[in-house]
Amino acid sequence: MARSMDNMPFTEFYQWLASPTFTGPVGLIAKLYLKEGQRDTFLKIMEASVTATKVEAGVLVYKVNEDMMDPLVFWLTEEWRSSGDLACHCSSDAYRGIAARLTEVLVEESGCQLSLYKLCTSPTLSI
Repeated sequence: MARSMDNMPFTEFYQWLASPTFTGPVGLIAKLYLKEGQRDTFLKIMEASVTATKVEAGVLVYKVNEDMMDPLVFWLTEEWRSSGDLACHCSSDAYRGIAARLTEVLVEESGCQLSLYKLCTSPTLSI
């Protein structure tokens, strides 16, 4: 039986950020589903997002990847030094502006699946 990839409904994400259960280094993967004909607009929005995010405190990875099978699906990978840094990112003016623009290009309801994870800090489990 196939499982959904998200381990936190997007509707609960901001609640978690306000009172995180883990304050160490975190990552997230967002699977983003685009509306037909919105690919170019999405890529321009994400270019602006990368430009704004790469200078933020605590960002380790912020990368937009295209799905292997579906040209209307993208994977956003983010890694942050702490959940506090991620919370600051998500409360920035740049983030709010990008998020508002994304609502126009993402499929409603299922437009974003979200998985949060603790970053591996063991040198024997990562390279």
